[in-house]
Amino acid sequence: MLKENKDLLNTFDQNRDGKIDHTELRLAVQKSKSFAEHVIKDKSVKEWFYYGQNRPVGPISWHEVIDFYKKYPDVFVSNEQNEDDENKRVQWLPAKVIIQTIDILQNS
Repeated sequence: MLKENKDLLNTFDQNRDGKIDHTELRLAVQKSKSFAEHVIKDKSVKEWFYYGQNRPVGPISWHEVIDFYKKYPDVFVSNEQNEDDENKRVQWLPAKVIIQTIDILQNS
């Protein structure tokens, strides 16, 4: 799914060339797995943010992410923040990618 939606992954464009190359795509896959593992461990922790109205909204629990996803299936989420480091780029992924990754991890 990530491969088909490379244009949605601009926060992973490390060299900022406007294209997601193989290395950057691999980082997005790794991040998706990391996010999914966090969800599997504990869905109730309020560590998630969704991107809405040009800014992060949260923190909310994964249960709340799912509720929001049901209304807005194209929502992007992250559990990262850049409170102290202005240069750190928060990496956002579509919630549907994380949901699919959770399904893969739980069914393999």
